[in-house]
Amino acid sequence: EFREYAHPRFAKGKAWSFRSTRRTFGMSDAGTTAWFEEDLETEKLGPARGSGVLVLRKGRWLIAQYNLALVVPNERFKDVKAVLDGTK
Repeated sequence: EFREYAHPRFAKGKAWSFRSTRRTFGMSDAGTTAWFEEDLETEKLGPARGSGVLVLRKGRWLIAQYNLALVVPNERFKDVKAVLDGTK
């Protein structure tokens, strides 16, 4: 579903843009799995957070899992929840 949603935007060259402002990495003892977390700046969404897992397969690092989350300050969460619930 995501590929279907994202492909037209990337094909037009007008996809979204994220810039990492902080990133940390970890790696398995075997050196075949890595994980990371990052703080991101975005043009349209404001601050965001990302995290993911990479696996080494046939000499290439592949993304096995990635999460993107928008940052909601604690004092704004009640308002956001109301919008998500459809009560605002």
